[in-house]
Amino acid sequence: MDVNECIYMIRRGEYDRAIWHLSRIVTREPDDPEIHSLKALALYRLGRYAKAIEACDRMQRLNDEYVQVYTNMLDDSIWNGKYDKARLCRLMADRMRYASIRAKYVKAKSLFRMGKRDEALYWINAELKMNPDDPNEHSILEMILSRMCLIDETHEPDKNVRSARVHGVLFHKFVLYQGDYMAKLEEDLDTAIFMARIQKGEAGAYVQVAEILRKLAEWPRALNMIDKAIKIDPQNVKYRYVRAEILRALNRKRDCDREIKAALAIDMYYPEAVALSGFRLCEKGYLRKGGARTRFAFGKDSINPVTCNYEAYAQFRTGDRDEALKICKSAMLRHPKNQELYFMLCDILDDMLNP
Repeated sequence: MDVNECIYMIRRGEYDRAIWHLSRIVTREPDDPEIHSLKALALYRLGRYAKAIEACDRMQRLNDEYVQVYTNMLDDSIWNGKYDKARLCRLMADRMRYASIRAKYVKAKSLFRMGKRDEALYWINAELKMNPDDPNEHSILEMILSRMCLIDETHEPDKNVRSARVHGVLFHKFVLYQGDYMAKLEEDLDTAIFMARIQKGEAGAYVQVAEILRKLAEWPRALNMIDKAIKIDPQNVKYRYVRAEILRALNRKRDCDREIKAALAIDMYYPEAVALSGFRLCEKGYLRKGGARTRFAFGKDSINPVTCNYEAYAQFRTGDRDEALKICKSAMLRHPKNQELYFMLCDILDDMLNP
C-alpha cells in the first residue's frame, strides 16, 4: 500500500480505511509531510477535528524543513547545470507547498468547527494574507470559512454538481453573512418596480429591476423583466449580456451561448460579454481559447468583478491556482458584497484541499 492508493481512498470517501493505511505508512516514513497532511484531511472529514489539528501541526513542523532542503537543492542544481535534478526539486518543493496549504486550511476549518473562530481566521489568513483587524476583511475571512464548511456538508460525488448545488443555495442565503444586504436589495427592488411603473416603456427601468432580481436569485422574474427591456431595445449589448448571465444562472447553457453571441454581434469588445464567452469556452474544455478571451476582457477592465471572476476561473482551470487566488482576493477586497467572487474563491480553496 502506498500514498497514491490512500489518495484514491480519500477521493472515494473511504476515510477510515485511508487513515488506517496512512498510519501504517507513517511508521515507515515518519518525516514525510504529505502523509500527515493527507491524514489530517481524512480525520477532518470524519469530524475528528482535534486529531486533524494534531496531524496538521506535525505536518507543518516537518514541512518547513523539507521546503528549505528542496529549495537549497534546487538552487545548487541550477548553479551546477543539473537541470533534470532541478526540475525534480521544483516539483517536490511545489508538492510540499501545496501540502502545507492543505494543512493550514484543514486546521482553519477544524478550528472553525470547534467554535474557535479567531484561531481559525489566523490560519486561513496564513495563505490569504488579509488583515483580520479590519472589520471588512475579518468579515470576508469569516464568510470564506463558512462557505468552505458548507461545501463539505453537501455530499455529492460529482464536484461540479456539488459546487453548483451549494452555490444555488447560498446565493439567496447571502444575507446570513452580510447583515442587512438582503433588506437593502428588497428596498431597492420596491423602488425600482415603482419607477418601472412610472416610466412604463423605458427599457432602463426594466433592466434595473432585472439586475436586482438577479442578485436576489429570483431568476425567472429577472428573465421576464430583461425580456421586456430587450423587446424595447434589442440592440443594447448590456441588456443582452444581462440576459445571458440570467440564462447561465438558470442552467440554460445553449440559450446562454446564443445570447452571448447576440451581445458580441453588437459589440465584440464588450468586456463582460467577452469574459462570459471565455468562461463558457473553458467550461466546455476549450481552455486555451477561453483563457485568451477572459485574459483580453480582464486586460480591458481589471477592476470589474465580472472580468475578475471569469479570469480567476480560467487561471484556475489551466492550473495556475496561485494567480487565480490572487485575482479573486484582490477583487473581493474591492467588491466585498459580490457573491460570485466568494464562490469562485471557495472553489479554488476546496480544490487546494483535495489531493
